[in-house]
Amino acid sequence: MTYIPLATFERADGTSNISSYLDAEDSAWIATLTPAILTERFGERTDNDDPTRGYSDPEWYWKAINSNRAVWGIGFRWGEARLRSKSNDSDAIKQFIGFLKNEMEATALWVGN
Repeated sequence: MTYIPLATFERADGTSNISSYLDAEDSAWIATLTPAILTERFGERTDNDDPTRGYSDPEWYWKAINSNRAVWGIGFRWGEARLRSKSNDSDAIKQFIGFLKNEMEATALWVGN
């Protein structure tokens, strides 16, 4: 699967937290991500500025290049990483997590290395 980064938060409007669909291993992996790690690997993003609701860190989004063009992202609430999308398809979730892991491992930024 190929994913292209989305430059602005507005393009990912309508996504929600789908971290509950992650298996234990992927959930633990997502928890290791920080805004600093994602900035280093994927560049700066505009903060999602709503600190009273726990949103004060940037968010990163990608669009899958396939028939459904699903939007996927990593956002933070109260400082904790969360998987975001409109999809809850388990195969698609695994593919996106695999993409992120490959990208992070390629740059040796993932703390699991």
